[in-house]
Amino acid sequence: MKFTSYLAAILLLFSFGCGRDKNDCVSASAGSTITVNPGDQPIASSDPTWNNRIYTISVADADGNPNNKIKIAISYELTTVSAGLPNPVVQLYDGSVPVSSPFAACTDAFGQYTLMVGLWSGTGVTYKGNINVYSGTTIPATATFTVGN
Repeated sequence: MKFTSYLAAILLLFSFGCGRDKNDCVSASAGSTITVNPGDQPIASSDPTWNNRIYTISVADADGNPNNKIKIAISYELTTVSAGLPNPVVQLYDGSVPVSSPFAACTDAFGQYTLMVGLWSGTGVTYKGNINVYSGTTIPATATFTVGN
């Protein structure tokens, strides 16, 4: 009997430790809001390098409560680019794994998702862009990044 109880407890702990299956998530309900913080991240660097930035994406229901297990779509777009930049100049990460844009993610138990974005910078490198986050019929959230001037 004790063995069965211990086994059940261990399995329960492992289920919390494993990553959330994106198929278990649902779209945000009508009236939900999405926010991306920080809203703007200017970057300047004289040495050619990758700068990793962290964005926190939050989803709340119509009453302002955190909305967990919400499927979100994340993408980026470049709005202005200087000539001669390497490709890519922006890299999105799901945790520490590079992903293509757009990609699907899921909010955690606190209604949040942490996004890492790699941005290439250096002397003469200038570009601007947006991080866009969507879910269901909610109004999408946008954060901007400016590299260089």
